[in-house]
Amino acid sequence: MEEEFASVPLDDIEEEAW
Repeated sequence: MEEEFASVPLDDIEEEAW
């Protein structure tokens, strides 16, 4: 999943993860 997060801003990652 790190690869997907690498191309996405941390904000978006947190929103999707949470």
